[in-house]
Amino acid sequence: MKMMTKALEKTLPLYHSQDWLKGDAICYAHYFYWGRDWYVLEYDKVPKIFFGIVIWHDTEYWDFGLAELESTGKVERDLYWTPKKVCEIDKLKNFIEWIYPTD
Repeated sequence: MKMMTKALEKTLPLYHSQDWLKGDAICYAHYFYWGRDWYVLEYDKVPKIFFGIVIWHDTEYWDFGLAELESTGKVERDLYWTPKKVCEIDKLKNFIEWIYPTD
């Protein structure tokens, strides 16, 4: 399975272009492996670096490389993923409410 397709690469917005959207930023791809999740919001094509939200020990915004995901040989891309707002992703709702409180 390809971790990055040409179609996916064309849809990804530029690195840090959705910052102002906060919880309404669109997540375009999801990668996973053994209790870890990488949610892709943006991409920089030259160094092949994603910006997104990572769930591992904690949940946080993070930069991660395509090569980093590919190097394990175990991380998978969610082939059934459809782009959606970060605030609509069940696993991220508590994180978004904590980082962007509405009160």
